[in-house]
Amino acid sequence: MPSYAPDQYLYLEANLSTGPTGYTRLYGSGNKSNFVEFETPPPDGSGPWQVDQIAEFFVPINARLYFSDYPAPLPPGPIQPFDPRVKRPLMPPSMNYIGNDGTTLTPTKNRSGGVTGFSGTAKTGDKYGLSVSSSIGNGKGRQPKVQVSWLSTVMSITKNADVPLTFGFNYSPTAEWFTVFLSRGNVGTAILVDLNDAYALGGVAALTRTIRYYDYVYATQNVTMPVTSSKPGMYLPSLAALWPFSDRVEYFAPAISLIASRTTPKLPPLSKPTPLAAFGALEEFSSSIVPSTSSADLLAAMMALIAPALGPLAGEFVSPHETSFGALQDAALWMGWLLVMGSGEQSFIQEASDYYKYLQFLISSGFTPGTGLNMTQKPIELGIDGKPKPDNDGK
Repeated sequence: MPSYAPDQYLYLEANLSTGPTGYTRLYGSGNKSNFVEFETPPPDGSGPWQVDQIAEFFVPINARLYFSDYPAPLPPGPIQPFDPRVKRPLMPPSMNYIGNDGTTLTPTKNRSGGVTGFSGTAKTGDKYGLSVSSSIGNGKGRQPKVQVSWLSTVMSITKNADVPLTFGFNYSPTAEWFTVFLSRGNVGTAILVDLNDAYALGGVAALTRTIRYYDYVYATQNVTMPVTSSKPGMYLPSLAALWPFSDRVEYFAPAISLIASRTTPKLPPLSKPTPLAAFGALEEFSSSIVPSTSSADLLAAMMALIAPALGPLAGEFVSPHETSFGALQDAALWMGWLLVMGSGEQSFIQEASDYYKYLQFLISSGFTPGTGLNMTQKPIELGIDGKPKPDNDGK
């Protein structure tokens, strides 16, 4: 069987159904009306697969997946072969917030005057809106029935006030997990970054990529990423999974690029060779916590290490070859700044405080931070919002 690198191919697994000529149709457990179709790939020696039985396929990373919620009858074709030489085109310079068709955008500002979104009407008459929000809340941890603190930032883009396309990332230093996701409605793709072994120069992060439709996971792929690398080895399959909605990102691309260039230089410089190495350095710092370490010491460490690394790490999982979604790289940088120094600043500070309380709890309980309580007990499943799904009992 040929070799299928995760940065070039998606692995899909579900029940085989009967689809149109030239296309393969898969459905999840028990509901044939919720399905995904794609252009049937060339034979690879696997199978043969039987209808209503589990089937497995590798499809090009830039193939179009047609989910039954989508309005078009079939994905547009032909599908172009993967070409790693294709890079995101540079946006034309502009000192004003404009759409990609030159129309003027109106920025949305918070009480302190910081830009947190845009709105505009394209020359087509379509009305687009973009907003970014940050929050902190409880969510699933590594242990069953244990809730931990999660820091989140989400960008939502609407077209004519419809269901938004959402892009964002979540981080829990307590769970030692980072996730980045792109979704709309019942379709979502996400990458989980397991930081448990991402310490020191020899450390690695375990990456898991999924595609979810309703409550069924059609794709799961795993790779490891050295902390010394800025190339994850696989990316969010934005074009494959969310292709009908790329115009939203494209419309706001010039404004996103401009706001990112104005805000990210205000963050502290990256203190480690790579964003992932900065997260690993926090793991090392946390393992050295003693009772006399203050919450201010931990906040200072997170400001020096994590603050400048949040956006860049999320941006690394946006493919440099998918030009229509390329502006999400700049969006990740802007969102990282908003989370640390903009509208999400208090959430970031609260996350540091919650993490400090957790570390002190470990010490008082006789554990060494970074060991024991953080061991994974069961496989992790990501939801549409990119966060680990609760266990069956809701935790």
